[in-house]
Parts: sequence; structure tokens; C-alpha cells
Amino acid sequence: MYLTRSEIKLMRIFWNNNRPLSSGDLITINTDGFERIAALHSIINSLLDKGAIREAGIHKAGKSMGRMFAAEYSLEEYLGELIDPVHDFIDYHLLFQKILEKTDFRKEESGCCDTEEKAFHVAE
Repeated sequence: MYLTRSEIKLMRIFWNNNRPLSSGDLITINTDGFERIAALHSIINSLLDKGAIREAGIHKAGKSMGRMFAAEYSLEEYLGELIDPVHDFIDYHLLFQKILEKTDFRKEESGCCDTEEKAFHVAE
């Protein structure tokens, strides 16, 4: 399954929070913001169509009801699916070397990670 940059941006929120989220939650959590609420709903619908997320319940927001969404796949499962068609041709030594070159193993001082969470971040 191919995900666009906007879809990956939204999936990162699901992967980092590991719980069902409403569209309001996604707006609140997303520090970059979405230009339009309609764009957010378009991305959500695209991820639903691709099977990357699923409906995970309903919540009450004021007088209205809203859907909750959850990731269908973990980040690791998504990456595994991307690699699967070409795994016979991959030089894993070179792949991991390239990953390590782009990985910062220092803890972020911003407090974004607990000690029980991943201890490294991939450079963007």
C-alpha cells in the first residue's frame, strides 16, 4: 500500500498515540496543522479506503456525535509490507547502514520520548 506524504503525516499521529482518535483529536495533536478541515476529512477517507485506518467507535462532542479512528497497521507492519515485494533483492547490510546514517540515537531534550518508548528518532 502506497501512502502519500499527507497520509503518512496523519498516520504518524496514530502511530505515536496508539489509541483511537477523533478528527478533533487529530487537529489538536497535529502541531503543523491542516490548512482546511475538508483536507483532513479527505485524508481520513483516503486512509479508510486504503485500509490503513479503521473506524474504532463513536464519541460525543458537545451535541453531536463523531467517529473515532485507529491505525490498522503498526509502523513496522507498514514498512514490512513496503519491503516484502523486493526483500529477495535487498542488501540488508547496506540498508541498515543507510538507516543508521540518518538516525539520531540521542534522546530529544523536548521530552517527546519516555524511557519505555523508542530511544531514537529518524531524521526528517
